[in-house]
Amino acid sequence: MWRAPGVRICYVSQEPMLNADATVFEEVARGLGGLCKLLSDYHHLSHQLAEPDADYDVLLEAMQPLQTQPRSGERMGGAGTHRDSHPAPGAEPG
Repeated sequence: MWRAPGVRICYVSQEPMLNADATVFEEVARGLGGLCKLLSDYHHLSHQLAEPDADYDVLLEAMQPLQTQPRSGERMGGAGTHRDSHPAPGAEPG
């Protein structure tokens, strides 16, 4: 069997250890390593923007850096996202 240099192979259990008090979003975000805070902040601001009394100017100003500033070479949803650099919850390195 051959694998490309730098490729990581891991086993992801079908029954990962999850925090029973966390939401599905929180558990998925936890698997993103360094992007977790960025995604959580973006998610929180997005929900605030959906409120009828939202202060759009303040919220959009707070969201702008989350959409444009790279974090360790990564952008939310961008091609530079390194999904394999942080193990998923319940993942066992292989």
